[in-house]
Amino acid sequence: MKKNVGKKIFYIILLGCLYFPVFADVYRYVDSDGVVTYSDQPQIHSEIVTLSPANISTQNNTNQTNHDSSKLITTKTEAYKTFEIIHPKNQTTFQNEINIPVILSISPELSHDDTVQLLLDGKAIFKPQNTLEYVLPKVFNNQLVLTRGSHTLQANLLDKNDKIIMQTKLITVFIHYTSTLNPVVGP
Repeated sequence: MKKNVGKKIFYIILLGCLYFPVFADVYRYVDSDGVVTYSDQPQIHSEIVTLSPANISTQNNTNQTNHDSSKLITTKTEAYKTFEIIHPKNQTTFQNEINIPVILSISPELSHDDTVQLLLDGKAIFKPQNTLEYVLPKVFNNQLVLTRGSHTLQANLLDKNDKIIMQTKLITVFIHYTSTLNPVVGP
């Protein structure tokens, strides 16, 4: 009889350990370098994050033999809230780089119908693509792209009809290349 009581107490404690962390607070902290950290432990100057309920989707049972795909209508349920270039940062200087990675951020996630067009100095380098990561080469299609000096970067978010939905802020980057006429002499 005592064995059963011990097991019951063990299971009650186990359930309690699994149940109560669900109600723990989540804290958001941004350090001096701008790095965002989420934790269940509060830090100085941290803020409590209010989490929205989980999105739960149910699927209706449909008869596949009577399914008419021409009647399917898809709608965008959520508009984009943010669209920005997160790398490189504005006013970044690149020394002797052959390729420059460009990383974009969007919220909510990029729809499969929408595309992104990256602009260098106001001109499209690539065709619109469904990606948020690009590599700008120094030379593209036998043409010098990343010349010395300052360049602007911007991205357009396009819908399926290639109409602009959103634009990122314009950022400036600086490209420096070592001169072959005046090479740097070591110490």
